[in-house]
Amino acid sequence: MSKKLTHLNDRALPYRVWRWDNTIDRQWVMDIDQIEFTYLPDGDDEAIPIGIIETTYIDNDTAPPAYLDKILERYAKDAQGSIVKWVAKRIGCKAFIVLFTRHLETFYVYNLTNDRGWWTLTEENYLRWLRSLNPNHLAVP
Repeated sequence: MSKKLTHLNDRALPYRVWRWDNTIDRQWVMDIDQIEFTYLPDGDDEAIPIGIIETTYIDNDTAPPAYLDKILERYAKDAQGSIVKWVAKRIGCKAFIVLFTRHLETFYVYNLTNDRGWWTLTEENYLRWLRSLNPNHLAVP
């Protein structure tokens, strides 16, 4: 079943904005966009993290190389990049940045943990890549 989400039903939004507006000395707050999980094929019901995905969006049908470079510059200078990599390491998976186009037809994937990418994927190939994520962390587009 597909969940159709809009900004109107993001129930965490008011808290997130409030918390960002209320800074606390020596504390940092950020949200992580998504954590992908899987279950092992042995029937164990334990969820295993297989990837952290930080998403971003472009209003165009393609992303120029300079735009992709700016995203990486932001992740390199802001604490967000190091924090996402730190969390991924602690939970035993890799961190990725995914830039998607306005119609969800093209996805640009960057492996933030290994500082590798950008891979340009169609929707079909992006779904294939998501399916390839696994606890052994071997997934590359």
